[in-house]
Amino acid sequence: MIAGIKLTMDNCYLAVLGDTLETYSFVENREIVEHLSEAEVDVIAIDTAWERSQAVAQEEQELIDEGFSFIPAEMEPELVKRSEHLVNLLKRKGLDCDFIRFDPVITSEELAVHSENALESLGLDVSSIGSSGEFDAVLGAVTARFYQEEQFEDMGVVVPKSLEG
Repeated sequence: MIAGIKLTMDNCYLAVLGDTLETYSFVENREIVEHLSEAEVDVIAIDTAWERSQAVAQEEQELIDEGFSFIPAEMEPELVKRSEHLVNLLKRKGLDCDFIRFDPVITSEELAVHSENALESLGLDVSSIGSSGEFDAVLGAVTARFYQEEQFEDMGVVVPKSLEG
């Protein structure tokens, strides 16, 4: 199973992709941890960095130089703290999985996925998506799937390989 997480200061949106796609909205990090702690998760994609380092900043600059548009981690210090807290909680609960960073705009552009119809064309049942935050979390789960299948480029943010070739 894989998961995508979209964080905001008010809510956390979670998409879990196993045999089916399920989406959730939570207020607190601990709610996500409780939901995922019993699952066998292979990859969790989070839309916010959970560490600050010069290497990530350099990779972010490379993304900007290549024309990608996104918000660098240093411009979201409160979200980085929340993400760091979430990752630490998940690790303390014993989740032995890969954590990757994704950006919903980059995934959407690279895969030309701008609507629920486009997600359906990837074979996903989108009936559980109830908000734009949940849609972004699903893009995280899709990114995690490309990561799992080694169809990506790691630029500090995991960039799925375009379906157009």
